[in-house]
Parts: sequence; C-alpha cells; structure tokens
Amino acid sequence: MTDSELKDKIRGKVVDLARARGVKLGNIPNDALLIDAGYLDSASVIELVVWIEGLFDTELDFDQLTRENFGSIDHIVEFMKSR
Repeated sequence: MTDSELKDKIRGKVVDLARARGVKLGNIPNDALLIDAGYLDSASVIELVVWIEGLFDTELDFDQLTRENFGSIDHIVEFMKSR
C-alpha cells in the first residue's frame, strides 16, 4: 500500500469517527493534530488505534500511543512505516 493510499484509508476512518461524534467536517489536512483540532477525542483515538492494529495485523504497546506517533494522519503513517 502506498503512503497516499494509507493516508486516504486513515483519513476515511478519522472522518467516520469524527462524524459519529457529531463533528461537521470539511477536508482534514494530513498534518492536523486530530485531538487539538477537535476531530477526535480520547475514546475515538482508541477506536482508531484498534482499527489500525487490525489493518496492520499487529498489536501496539501502550507506550507507543503518543502524540508523536498518533497525533496526525502524517504521524500515524510515518510511525506505522517505521515498524
């Protein structure tokens, strides 16, 4: 899967999670901080992490769930590529 395809998949999931929270959306920039921008809350981040674990057939350690790794779509892609 290319970076662009992965970003699109992750963005799609973020959009689904944000809409489920009642967030009205436009375009989500790849570098937007998902919690700070109001797209996700802590519960929806956990849902996103579980979804990513399924997508990559992996388990993530609690200490990996940082803003640097999961703060934005770009951060998630870079982190998952580095694994």
